[in-house]
Amino acid sequence: MGQAKLLADGQVRFHVYLDAGTPEAPVHVVEAALLGPDRTVIEHWDASVLSKLPKGAFSNDFAYNQFAAGPYGIRASMGAAATITLPPVPHSNVSPGRRVTLRLTDVDGRSFTAQLESIS
Repeated sequence: MGQAKLLADGQVRFHVYLDAGTPEAPVHVVEAALLGPDRTVIEHWDASVLSKLPKGAFSNDFAYNQFAAGPYGIRASMGAAATITLPPVPHSNVSPGRRVTLRLTDVDGRSFTAQLESIS
């Protein structure tokens, strides 16, 4: 996971690639969170929010093996790569220059993080 950014309109955008797992069993991302420098949660998107992301929130790199909204959050098959955009964060929650980390958590409890590159 990388290229995580807070956009001017408050949306969070990042690129993610799934390079592990089995083709038969998709991965389910059940939580996304922005963490402050002290690891406190600034913003949180649970499985119910992630499962309602519109198709336009996913810009998949490939025609097959894609990321998409699923019944348990974000669903992805092995080999999928995409740029994903999460709903807006109130700018009052994130100030310029503040170190912020995006954390994704899958259904098995594994977490993946990326430092936000810029707050614009």
